[in-house]
Amino acid sequence: MAIRRRWLGLLCVAAFLVCCLSATPDDQAESRSIAFVSRRDGNDELYLIKADGSGLQRLTDTPKDEESPAWSPDGSQLVYVLRETQRNCDIWTMMSESGAKGEPLVVGPANDIEPAWSPDGQSVAFASNRDGDLEIYVLSVEDGALRQLTRNRGIVDESSTWSPDGEHIAFSTSRDGGWEIYRMRSDGTEPLRLTYTERPEFLPAWSPDGSRIAFVAEGDGNPEIYTMQLDGTDVRRLTHSRGVDSAPCWSPDSARVAFVSNRNGNNDIYVMDADGSNVTQLTTDPGDDTSPAWY
Repeated sequence: MAIRRRWLGLLCVAAFLVCCLSATPDDQAESRSIAFVSRRDGNDELYLIKADGSGLQRLTDTPKDEESPAWSPDGSQLVYVLRETQRNCDIWTMMSESGAKGEPLVVGPANDIEPAWSPDGQSVAFASNRDGDLEIYVLSVEDGALRQLTRNRGIVDESSTWSPDGEHIAFSTSRDGGWEIYRMRSDGTEPLRLTYTERPEFLPAWSPDGSRIAFVAEGDGNPEIYTMQLDGTDVRRLTHSRGVDSAPCWSPDSARVAFVSNRNGNNDIYVMDADGSNVTQLTTDPGDDTSPAWY
């Protein structure tokens, strides 16, 4: 009997390994989740959906607005914005499961927005107007130590995105009179301008493989999604619609990009290949769906 039980256990382990090893990259990608914000229930709440559009799951259910979700590197938590009032936004975290209770991470009278978890999970970058202007800060998750990375009076610095190695942060800024994209070291030094056009460029998103940065820019009179190399060269346009295409985020394997578009009348979540092909609409609810974050 003991030998039989042992053989049954070995067979179960073998079957599990066969299933894992036989799963294709596409199968694994479709099983990953995209967090997003939806107004389908009257106010901004956090939801999850599979990359193939299935498995819709509501995460939050509060009378306040929850916005701007971002995943922890291991996928166990989400960091997000809890909007207290129009002039007061705090940053909270929660386990990435339905019914989980949120916990405050950054609380104060200012607008603290657009959190982005560092690749090592030790820090969260965000934008805040606590000094009067929107600047970029980094918070240590472990001890709460706060560092201010940008200091530009009368200038907006926002929308930070980490390089996969955690050494750099790309961000949007108005420091040159219009909206451009810069990158800097993660300690705030060595700022480098990446875009040099008269059109606004904003909302950068660094690819997980570290090779490109997606961003939004005016195309034919409306926002479209582009990518560029890390030095700002080799700009490629991905979307060509009459609507507003915005908020790009990469799949974990850098093969696809999720984004928001109102091309069909209201804001919904779409995905496309990294070259702009194979566009698929994931959400169709009349309520606005925005701010995708892929894990």
